[in-house]
Amino acid sequence: MVFQVQFRLRQIVDAPVKDKDVLLKELEEFAFRGIPDVHKTNIPVKQDGDGSSSVSKTQCLLEISLLHGLIFGLILLQEKSDFESRVSEQQSQQRELISQLKAQLADLEQYAYETGEAGLPQSVILERQKMLIGTRNIFLLNLIIKILLIILSFLFRSTERETESKYG
Repeated sequence: MVFQVQFRLRQIVDAPVKDKDVLLKELEEFAFRGIPDVHKTNIPVKQDGDGSSSVSKTQCLLEISLLHGLIFGLILLQEKSDFESRVSEQQSQQRELISQLKAQLADLEQYAYETGEAGLPQSVILERQKMLIGTRNIFLLNLIIKILLIILSFLFRSTERETESKYG
């Protein structure tokens, strides 16, 4: 039975995503259908060399528990994978919807502006603000450069005067 489960597990791992759910359900049914009630079944007892006996029912129960755990783990992994796939798909749909709503809002603002119902559209205001900020930044950079040039010029003249007074 262990080999059959291992074979079916390999099929599930290699199967396309769309078939994995069905294969997992089949494996679960197979595993529970094929397990005898070991408490009622007369499983042969192994005889050790010293005359004592070791019960193979325990070993069988361990294998069954291991198989149940393995199947349960695979089902949980599949459910997690399905959940992550659905979340990813939903996020993609939400991004697309947001893009469509932004476009509709821009169209509506433009129409309201053109008909005199509202002021400038938000996109135009933002573009102008960006341009003003860019212009302001350029102005500030030019101002800083001019101040630095004045400072350098002053330092150069001071150094030049000191040199003339020492050697002049």
